Amino acid sequence: MRESTFREQGGLCAYCMSKLSGSVAADDQDPAAGGMKIEHFAARHAQNTGRNRMFDWQNLLGVCPGDTAGPRRPKEARFHCDNYRGNAPLGANPAGPPPASELFRYTNAGEIRASQLASSAAQLNIDALNLNHPRLKSNRKAVIERTRKILKKHGWKRAVLEKYRRLATARDQDGCLQEFCGAIAYYLDKKIRADV
Repeated sequence: MRESTFREQGGLCAYCMSKLSGSVAADDQDPAAGGMKIEHFAARHAQNTGRNRMFDWQNLLGVCPGDTAGPRRPKEARFHCDNYRGNAPLGANPAGPPPASELFRYTNAGEIRASQLASSAAQLNIDALNLNHPRLKSNRKAVIERTRKILKKHGWKRAVLEKYRRLATARDQDGCLQEFCGAIAYYLDKKIRADV
């Protein structure tokens, strides 16, 4: 199940789009060791729906350990994704529909925000999963900055933007997606729209 989920999601956490370090089970006692967890979009403890969907493939997601370690740190500073969520309800399934690209937008500082299309559902996910954890914001900012440097070198023409947009969401030879590809794609789409 983990291997299938890993392949289906292109090796990324369904929630934060961090790179999963493989399809082995994450160890809650040693989150820095990596691996992944199988998460239920509708929590198993939820009234009625979650219990009935425990083995429903559409309800299962591969997620990162979601722990930055440091047991004495407060919950907001330490956890994100499933470890932060617990059994809190989510508003939008990242497996869609609608696709995640329609749910979220990103700032150049790496902050994730709800799109106007699905503001309440997307905001519920952002809050319940702590998707603006400082480490996640910093990592998204870094990939956006790296993209800006590449474009500065190769030019800001529409053809170049479209080429890098395709590359940002393409799978590599191992079937994996680029970490935080949603933030990169959003940034490039914004530049392409501005060029029209």
